[in-house]
Amino acid sequence: MNRSWEEWAARDARERAELDAPPNRPVRLKPASMFSHRKADPEVAAVLTEGKTMAVERRFSQSCAGWTRQPTRNELLEAIRAGTQTDRQRAILRTWANEGEWWEHQQAFCERAYTLRELVEGLHRAGISTCRAARWLNRQTG
Repeated sequence: MNRSWEEWAARDARERAELDAPPNRPVRLKPASMFSHRKADPEVAAVLTEGKTMAVERRFSQSCAGWTRQPTRNELLEAIRAGTQTDRQRAILRTWANEGEWWEHQQAFCERAYTLRELVEGLHRAGISTCRAARWLNRQTG
């Protein structure tokens, strides 16, 4: 793929603008096709997670404390993979995408909860194309 100098300069300017944006400003999520469909390597996951599988539960216990029934890790995974999400599943995905920290998204990936493409496809299906998670996710496309 040969790009002209102008195309590279424009892409660089867009990326710099995103990096310079206020940290909590939602960013538009790139298309799912740009993301990897591979799982984290088991050895890397073991080192990074130190055997813990707490990222999703920790986030939902903080962000969903007032919910009648707090979401679970399995509910998040079902919401990501659902062809058509229910209102609750969309709310779970909105919470994960807008209130989760970048390291929580990375931790869940390392825990092999989802591939990045699965997460992005689920967010797009739920109509969530602008969110805080997009800032970190978009950097994972290479």
